[in-house]
Amino acid sequence: MSGYKMLYAVFTLNILAMTILIIGGIVTKSLAVLFGGVEAGINVLSLSFLLYFLKRSALPPDVDHPYGHYKYQNISAIVTSIIMSASVMLILLPSIGRFLEPIKIDEEALYFAVLSLVLPLFSYLLLSWSSKKTGALAIQAETRHLLVDLTDSIIILVGVILAIELNPVFDALAAMAVSFVFIYAIVTNLKSSLTSLIDEGLPKSLIEEVKKISMTVSGVMDSHMVRSRKTLKGYFIDMHLLLDPEISLDKAHEIAHEVERKIKDTVSDFVIADLIIHVEPYKRDKDEEQSVH
Repeated sequence: MSGYKMLYAVFTLNILAMTILIIGGIVTKSLAVLFGGVEAGINVLSLSFLLYFLKRSALPPDVDHPYGHYKYQNISAIVTSIIMSASVMLILLPSIGRFLEPIKIDEEALYFAVLSLVLPLFSYLLLSWSSKKTGALAIQAETRHLLVDLTDSIIILVGVILAIELNPVFDALAAMAVSFVFIYAIVTNLKSSLTSLIDEGLPKSLIEEVKKISMTVSGVMDSHMVRSRKTLKGYFIDMHLLLDPEISLDKAHEIAHEVERKIKDTVSDFVIADLIIHVEPYKRDKDEEQSVH
């Protein structure tokens, strides 16, 4: 099974988890288990968006989209965050009411709580494999999302055990704790998506690193106007190289290609989606001209 087809297996697992846990939460009166089902439902929606927008973002550049369609993935993340926000409100408010007036949950809730951990664990392992197989940044982001789900599942399991053995208030506390984890995930999700939507560039230190690498190539006299913008595929970068005005166009083209190759082979702190290099003649000041002559 290919890395992308594995997404359909994860999608099916989450539909199963959503159905079992929502029914289990209602039957056993456990808010924590019910929230586990809601969480699986959100995964179904986010995976649906992921499958659709991965196909859209993979389309090649065209006349209307010369830089490609990568930002479709950002739309998926923002829509998912909006749905997550609505779900948090639907669970958090009843959780507060249940905390003030605890309701005893059925012991069978424990079986559903175990399933709320096992099913996301399988989903995470499958998606992690898919992420390594494809290298797709959107799948990597979804893998991190499922890792948060595993944390939630542990909270749900512990909360249900304590609610059965000690006090039913722990079921409400578990649901509230998961709500706060959700809020953190929403903020993180929006933050990572907005940085590329607003064309956030590389930090100044990494811009300087790019310039230093370019200066190590023979024939480069200076570099400036290094600009970058972030996408989920990586950074689009363009820069200007200042070369000796007396060299041939072929030689200038050769130097530009060597700079591109060296930068892409050297940088390791970020991914380069595309690098465009402009060449222009280096203008010596009067002191330099006198030293040359």
